[in-house]
Formats: sequence, structure tokens, C-alpha cells
Amino acid sequence: PDAEKTALRNIKVEMEKKRAIETENYNKRCRIIEAKDGVKARETYEQEYQQAKKDKEQDMLDELETLQRSLLEKGVDPFNDMEGHRQCFQVKTGRNLAEVEGTDQYADLQMEKMGMSKQTYVYQKAINRRLIFMMVQDYKNRGIDPLPIFADKGNHEKHAGILFMPKSAATRKLNSFQENMEKYGQIEAPKGGEVSLKEQQENDPDFAKKQQAKLAPTAGVAGGGVAKDGKALAKQKAADEKVVLKAEKQKAKEEARAIKENTKAEDRIAKGIVKEEKRVAKEKTKEVKQAAKVAA
Repeated sequence: PDAEKTALRNIKVEMEKKRAIETENYNKRCRIIEAKDGVKARETYEQEYQQAKKDKEQDMLDELETLQRSLLEKGVDPFNDMEGHRQCFQVKTGRNLAEVEGTDQYADLQMEKMGMSKQTYVYQKAINRRLIFMMVQDYKNRGIDPLPIFADKGNHEKHAGILFMPKSAATRKLNSFQENMEKYGQIEAPKGGEVSLKEQQENDPDFAKKQQAKLAPTAGVAGGGVAKDGKALAKQKAADEKVVLKAEKQKAKEEARAIKENTKAEDRIAKGIVKEEKRVAKEKTKEVKQAAKVAA
């Protein structure tokens, strides 16, 4: 809809303005540091700033991946589902589309507030999400990570077809998935001499663990069967995290103190620069007046 395009375009403009202001402040700080402490200090600050920027970007990507996996576990396609898009967009931009007038998410929230629950997206897509959920579990049962498959743009149309399938067709497909899962341990019937997952599990007691190991080869003992070594590792991890947290708090405190001191110094430098500029301007004005008198 045009209203949604306009709303998203406005958000994009706001973000661009914010980035422009951040860049301007960064450049200003670089100039002040160089004026105060020299070129090397400015270069050090630039390196630290760029590294912090990269770290922040990586933290966002890690958070986004964690969210996408969590959504798939609930049957919410992060790349096609309206709610999946809202949550991912919020991680990437900090903006909640349900609070932006003109978006589908905003309209959906208003319907919920008005008591029109049967018209909301979550109600309308309940069966479709169940299909996505079963597809995700089927991939995992086969030892396949579902996220790269759903993230692949080449598969978006296929998964959108599942999400936007009419209710009657989605119900029939769900019944088929459930019947096959009960009979074969997978959502589709075996084809061309394929051995069903259920049969493989019956023939190999460790089959499920092996498939889980394919998903997380470095996750340790699959299925949560943590023995004594696991408890010791968990205890050590908690202790390490406590030490790290304490160090981070101390670092944050020192950084806050340094920022405060730098801000004061920068204010003094800025005032000095302004004062000097005024003095130079005054001298120039004086020279112009004198030249005018001589000319007269």
C-alpha cells in the first residue's frame, strides 16, 4: 500500500539524517582531538571508533540470527511473515513498525485493540504458521539447519506460497503433514526407495542424536545429557562471566570518567578556537577600517 511505502520511506530518511549527524559529530571530535593531542591521538581514536562500530554491527547480526532461529521455532517465517518482518526490522533499526501509522503491523494492532481478534494476522495465519513449524522440525529431524534454507532468496517464493495459502488448502496440507509425520516420521511420504526417518530411528537408537550433532557439531552432548564434566564447565563458565562482567563495569566507569574529562577539555578547546576566531575577525575588521581611512 502507498501509506506503508510512505511510512517506510520516512523511516529511511530519519535514519539517514541520524547517520549524517553521527558522522558530523565524529568528524568534529576528530578535529578537536587532533588540535588537543596531535595526529597520532586522532588516528588512535579513529581506529577505536571504527572497531567499536564493527563490533556493534556484529552484535546486531548475532542478535538478528538468534531472533530468526527463535521465530522459525514458532513457525514464524522471518523473511515472509508480517510479524517476523516487524521483529527483525526492530532489531536492525530500533523502530517498531506496529507503532508506525500506515504500516500493516500498525493496522493489525489497531484491529486487535478494537476487539477484532479474528481479523488479526496471528489468527488468520495460525494454520499456515503450523505448516512452517512442521517444515522447520522436518529439516531439523534430517540434520539440516533450516535458517539458511529460509534465508535463501531463491526459496522465499516457495515459503510465501505456504504462508499465504488459502485456509482450506492449508488445512488439507496440515492434515497430510500430520498423517505422514505419524506414519513415516516426516512431513512427506518417502519417494523412490527412500527409507523413512521413522524407520531409520527404529533401526538406529542413536539416529536422533546423530542428526542433532549435524545441526550443532560443537554444542557438546546432544539432548541436554550433561554429565559431571558439563556441570563443572557450566560452573566455570558462570565464574568467568562474573569476572568479565566486573571488568566490563570497571571499564565502563573509567570510560565514563575519561569521556567527562575529555568533554571538559574539548569545551575549553572549542571556546579557545571561537575566541581566537573572534580575535582574528576583529583584527581583520580593524585592518579594513584603517585601509579605508588611508584610501579616503
